[in-house]
Amino acid sequence: MMRHYAQFYAICRALGMDKEEVVYSFTQGRTQSLSAITDGEWKELMMKMRQLQPPKTPDQKLPGDRQRKKLIALAAKMNWGTDMLSILDALNSFLQINYNKQLNGLNTSELNRIVAVFENKLLPDYLSKI
Repeated sequence: MMRHYAQFYAICRALGMDKEEVVYSFTQGRTQSLSAITDGEWKELMMKMRQLQPPKTPDQKLPGDRQRKKLIALAAKMNWGTDMLSILDALNSFLQINYNKQLNGLNTSELNRIVAVFENKLLPDYLSKI
């Protein structure tokens, strides 16, 4: 049976536990070594460790993510590209030329200003030409 020790170590690290102490406690003092436990013990130990593992929390969103998504959607609406990469390239080029920054380099106040420009100037100009 293949054992994936990395997952065990990661759970121990997340819980602040020492792996030798966990194994020693689990085997009731018989051993401190993972390689010395049987496959059945390994399965049982991992099942117990997974139950102790804290639930995953969604990653914190970066400030301005909403505005970035809005800019990408507006650029897509104006046909700045055919796929996400080409839209992002076009958007980054536009921002680099006009604001000397790329999309991920903008702070929230800059993003708010640029979203307003897109909504009030660029998009209406684009729509009036089609």
